[in-house]
Amino acid sequence: MIQLRNVKHGRIGVRPMLDSISLQVPAGTRLGILATPGSGKSTLARILSGLQQPDQGDVHLTGDVSWPIGFAGFLHPHLSIEQNINVLARLKSVGPARYLAQCLTFADIHVAPDLMTRDLTPTQRALLGYAAAVTLRWDFLIADEVITVGNPELRAKCDAFLDGLPSDVGLVFLSRNPAQIQRYCDHHLVLLNGKLRPCPDLQAGLDALTLSQELEGLAYA
Repeated sequence: MIQLRNVKHGRIGVRPMLDSISLQVPAGTRLGILATPGSGKSTLARILSGLQQPDQGDVHLTGDVSWPIGFAGFLHPHLSIEQNINVLARLKSVGPARYLAQCLTFADIHVAPDLMTRDLTPTQRALLGYAAAVTLRWDFLIADEVITVGNPELRAKCDAFLDGLPSDVGLVFLSRNPAQIQRYCDHHLVLLNGKLRPCPDLQAGLDALTLSQELEGLAYA
């Protein structure tokens, strides 16, 4: 389970980016959060992942929660592919050789494992970062905007992976894309003015976000 209680985050003296958010996500839930860049979306994703602590409030994570699965920034450019994967393998207590093979196979990257990560193309780095997350066993997957990567063939592989998730594995997907949220999630919220609100109509939620941004822009004009 993921549970947030009265979570606040933001600079003192200004409206908090995340404002008294309380949220409970039971095991196996597929939750989509409609949110735009600059709204606190990525901050909330990091808090849900346990990578960042809020300024106020409590976060309780039961089970293993992934880092945002489309994020590849943890891959150190001055380490080889194999060295990067070995670090993750030690952190997750999995066999490094098998884990490396699974990552390269899923990402469909045909390079030597001792290749320096900085020498991968941006697309290859994104694929490796995605594969490093999804080939591990998690109780919850967190996705911040990016939920599939690569060419159409690889995106189809990502879709097949997500469609085949065991029923007890949860997903929290934060995105500005209503169609993608509808595709992957059964329950929907919108992050609007720092608060999470029910969102039965995703297009209406997007319209509300757009209007809020326009009004905020006028206030600072």
